[in-house]
Amino acid sequence: VTDSSRPIPLQVGWNMIGNPYYAPVNLTNIQVRDIGTDEIKTYADAVVAEWVGNAIYAFDGSTYGFVVYTDAVLQPWQGYWVAVLQDGLYELVISQP
Repeated sequence: VTDSSRPIPLQVGWNMIGNPYYAPVNLTNIQVRDIGTDEIKTYADAVVAEWVGNAIYAFDGSTYGFVVYTDAVLQPWQGYWVAVLQDGLYELVISQP
C-alpha cells in the first residue's frame, strides 16, 4: 500500500484488522471515523467516547493476548481484533508510518 492513509471499515462487534504498511504503526497514531456523521477522533478519544474497546487482541500461535491501546503497535503481517461498542459504521484511518 502506497496511500498516505488507508481506511479499514468497522461494524459493531468484533472486527479483524491489520496494518496495511511495511512498518509498525502505533495505535495511538490511528484515527477512528464515524461514517454517519463524518466525525473523526483519535483512537484514545474514540475509547473515551466508547466507540471502540480499550485494547486490541492477537493470537501468537499458541495463546490469545491483548495490549491496551496506549501501548499497542500494529505490526506488519499480523492480524488483530478490535471491538466496536456502539451501533453505526466506523472506520480506522491508518496513516503511513
